Amino acid sequence: MKIIGVVSGKGGVGKTTTVANLGAALFSELNRRVLLVDGNFSTPDLGLHLGIYSFSNTLEDVLRKKIPAAEAIYSNNSGINVMSTSLSTDKPKRPPSTVNLKKVLQGLKKYEWILVDSAPGIGKDTISILKVCDEVLVVTNPELPAINNTLKMIKTAETIGVPVKGVILNKVRGRGYEPSISEIDAVCNAPVIASIPDDVEVIRSISDMNPVVLNAPNSPAAIEFKKLAAHLVGKEYKVELWGRVRQFFRF
Repeated sequence: MKIIGVVSGKGGVGKTTTVANLGAALFSELNRRVLLVDGNFSTPDLGLHLGIYSFSNTLEDVLRKKIPAAEAIYSNNSGINVMSTSLSTDKPKRPPSTVNLKKVLQGLKKYEWILVDSAPGIGKDTISILKVCDEVLVVTNPELPAINNTLKMIKTAETIGVPVKGVILNKVRGRGYEPSISEIDAVCNAPVIASIPDDVEVIRSISDMNPVVLNAPNSPAAIEFKKLAAHLVGKEYKVELWGRVRQFFRF
């Protein structure tokens, strides 16, 4: 089992979208046993990306030892498993302690991959999630403020002792004013392992509450998410002929 944290130096870069689609690609394309965990205690919305509106049993209940972890796992219509913090706006002022979270997740032995979505930024909640993870993926945009915060996040992870698996560059428009991948590699001292285009199908899929990997599987963004999933498991993703034709006519 690998526990992979998906983090970002700031909000709005597409971190939760990345978790939903990476999980969907691992599950549907590569037949991996994967669990998605929303570790954002203040503003969770991973469930909404997957078409789940509410959770009767939550991660908070598990951490407070009210229920076993298995009772807080739900499946969406596509069969993707997810555990979430409460979506309710009426929450206790203090979230539960995450001291035992790693032990809880390690106990879910049937999963090969557990992807943990954290709160954005480098606050106390994010640091508590970093301490749980075996590795982290850092999501950012090709914009200087986002990259600056990404560098801070990478340094924070290194200080805690969590390896940075790589940087996921999201919402890429391919414009000349955007920093290049080699420039981002050099600044962050971490490899850019995926470049996800700014694709309208992603926005449409969020509205449909279905990951773009499933909602528009031949879209440019979906193909890049599939490539990322294949990279993580040590495989090469090959676009099928029909997918290449569709992608060609999009351009």
